Amino acid sequence: MEKTSSSLSFSHISKSVKEALSYVDGRRKGVIVSLKTGFKKLDKTLLNGIEWNRIFTIAAMSGSGKSVLCEQLKRNIINLNPKEDIDVLSFEFEMPTREQMLRNISGRTRKSIKEILSAEEDKGNLSDKDFEEVTKEAERFNRYPIWSVETVGSVEQIVQTILEFIKYRKSSERKAGLVVTIDHVLLTLGKQGEDERKIIAFLYRTIVRLKKQLIAMDIPVIFILLSQLNRNVEYPERKLNPDMNYPNRTDLFGSSDIFMCSDYVLVLHKPAILQLRSYGPPKEGFPQGLPIYNPKNERQAMIYFHLLKQRAGEPKIMSMLDNFKNSKIDEY
Repeated sequence: MEKTSSSLSFSHISKSVKEALSYVDGRRKGVIVSLKTGFKKLDKTLLNGIEWNRIFTIAAMSGSGKSVLCEQLKRNIINLNPKEDIDVLSFEFEMPTREQMLRNISGRTRKSIKEILSAEEDKGNLSDKDFEEVTKEAERFNRYPIWSVETVGSVEQIVQTILEFIKYRKSSERKAGLVVTIDHVLLTLGKQGEDERKIIAFLYRTIVRLKKQLIAMDIPVIFILLSQLNRNVEYPERKLNPDMNYPNRTDLFGSSDIFMCSDYVLVLHKPAILQLRSYGPPKEGFPQGLPIYNPKNERQAMIYFHLLKQRAGEPKIMSMLDNFKNSKIDEY
């Protein structure tokens, strides 16, 4: 039934039955598929990847790799799902896109950013040959359908920009999917003096409404929102008690609305930052708790994916490796 000017629309349960069966049929026939992330453990834990029309929150302490992961996911989603027509719109509120690109070039060329920027005194300035290599690797990124927004804006401006981008890219006509990333949500503008938690709550609730609006427009969408952990995980009592080492939902800054509105909540944790001797309570194969550094390389820090929420499964911990020098996270 269509809504009147003062009421909300309603429909019989048979509509939901039809939609659910259509989705099941589409998945069994391979017409509807999840997007591969490039992380086998994560894909397996989810429904063989990230489903369309989901809100995916990634949270972490500073320096734990959430921006690295976001960049990696953007590239992987495009590279590993070639049958999908996908655009990516990135709101880069924290770091200039030039800095992100330098990280990407560094990873591709295996040269440090200092070396690329001719700041390694013992190596001298970047040679013409090395500059050609840097140029070649940088220009590879031109093929990616990724657009960036570097101006920090309000929730209303974010929504308007997304809708304008959909028109610009003719997403409806192309039947193209859209991946929207926001790095990160704490930098969203609000009213003068407005509490950050209220801004985050408004952002997430608005994103839920926008997701439904885009579904109605037949535009598949995934929102990847980056957020911060509060300082609770750094408290001495948390660090000294293995049973309290792992992050939980209350560690999310603005946890209530983030947890309520998100379909997936993934917390990256790099226990080496907290200078822990071991991580968490004893586990099978790890009587002293999970390792802080790669057991095969004592200089390489472990990173743990804590999937605190997913719509179709239980929470899970996945072991990863810090490979930030190559602008990525590896599976352990």
